[in-house]
Amino acid sequence: MKIFNLLLNTVSTKFRKYTLKQADILFLGDPNYIKKLHNKKIASEYFEPIQDELTKSKISHNEIIFPGHKMSDIKKLNSKQVPLEYLITGQDFFKFSSLDKKEFKAYLSLFQYSKIHKYTLNFFYNLGKKILSRIKPKIIILACSYTLKYSWVLAAKELGITTIEVQHGNINSDSKGYFKKGNKNYQAPDYFISFSDTDKMTLLKDGIFTSNQIVSLGSPRYDFLNSYNKRIDVSRYGIQNKKIIFWPTQPIRFLNGEGEKIINCVFKSLPKLTGYHLIIKMHPKETDLDQQFYKKIAKIHNAQNFTLLSHDDELTYDCISTSSVVILKNTTVGIESILMGKPVINFNISKGLPLTPFNDLKSKLLAKNSSQLEAAIKLSQKNSYKKVFLEERFKFINKYFTNLGNSSEKIVMFIEEKLNKLNQ
Repeated sequence: MKIFNLLLNTVSTKFRKYTLKQADILFLGDPNYIKKLHNKKIASEYFEPIQDELTKSKISHNEIIFPGHKMSDIKKLNSKQVPLEYLITGQDFFKFSSLDKKEFKAYLSLFQYSKIHKYTLNFFYNLGKKILSRIKPKIIILACSYTLKYSWVLAAKELGITTIEVQHGNINSDSKGYFKKGNKNYQAPDYFISFSDTDKMTLLKDGIFTSNQIVSLGSPRYDFLNSYNKRIDVSRYGIQNKKIIFWPTQPIRFLNGEGEKIINCVFKSLPKLTGYHLIIKMHPKETDLDQQFYKKIAKIHNAQNFTLLSHDDELTYDCISTSSVVILKNTTVGIESILMGKPVINFNISKGLPLTPFNDLKSKLLAKNSSQLEAAIKLSQKNSYKKVFLEERFKFINKYFTNLGNSSEKIVMFIEEKLNKLNQ
């Protein structure tokens, strides 16, 4: 179905003239990460800071957006962002070469949960070889090397193109795609840029990368967080003189059975938190049915002091900046909240996602039930707690986020170094 949809989209774009200029750097973009950013630009949230620095350094670059986007969203892209469909010719759907069986086995053993058929992986491998041979980049940069992008990593290696993966989120021992688990045929990108030495050490424990491949340069995505202070206008939602609790949700199916317990825990505690107002921001993979479910549970517990936002209603960073405390279950938003100086309460109702790196904080706050959640929220607002939290935040940044504030510059220096060697 994925290939069929790609074919339809390819046909529909043939009347639009578009070529991708040759550039030294090619980014492989993910449609899930193309959004309006904190600076109101429509761009890839993981790549935009690096691309800005590349432009300053006069290093040519462009970006191919992989399938999954709505074709109606194409008009939002900038001139250097090209949907993959625009680059496909009719001949690209024919004359395939076979991908080595051991590569399929390596991929499928790592991603047993994946719904990607081996034919689809093989198709994108061949497509990658053809397109990369035409546009001839020297370096490919991507934010995750698994799923369909794994096939392009293989294609790039065959063509002698250097591949660099930029860490896109929290990594722990349960992170699928980064650990061998006994399989030695999996082909990792040439280099991996990690948030910190801590993540590097995690990856080296039976990971797919060697020590020489991992470079700890930080997270360009978070460089701006040190000084970000834009807030949402809560009066638009009828909120007045209340402390804000921010809850960025996750799809219930992602939480190993803990999701419904978390929802009940939150709404059961709300009626007792009279000085607070909860702002809920839905996950992009949640639907209208999920919204109805939240409202149904809220009604059961007679919870009224909350506002339910869809994912696109407000920027997540604005919600964090506006809040007094953030509640969640081990998400990247929790890390962002700590970087922005906001206390975080993690749900710990039943065994689910590991709470690394939050457990490293002496100021960590956990909630197993509504009473503990209520107590943790109130504790987070006491001056004695805030003092400890800010001290722990400083240690957290030093441990998990190298070069916070200028990691983009460091990454571009690394890219320049690799380009210079390739040009010799």
